[in-house]
Amino acid sequence: MPQRKYMRIRDYVNQIPDAAAISTAQTTTISSAAVGFLSWVGSINWVGLISVLVAVAGLIANVYFSYRKHKREEELHQFTLKIKGARDEQTK
Repeated sequence: MPQRKYMRIRDYVNQIPDAAAISTAQTTTISSAAVGFLSWVGSINWVGLISVLVAVAGLIANVYFSYRKHKREEELHQFTLKIKGARDEQTK
């Protein structure tokens, strides 16, 4: 007798619990991940976090503008030395 290449109804019925278990496991995993994330967000001290972020942003801005000020002062110093050097050469 030739082998059947199609599934019997019993095979489909046997696969139903597996599909249901997989679907339930995926839903449970996603739900527990969402609850874990929400509980983490709820446990954060937002005032402290925002104050730290503002302090870090202020530090970055301070360093950036201090660098620009130093660069301007260095250019001014080089220009002053160049002028003094030209004046000294003229007086000789």
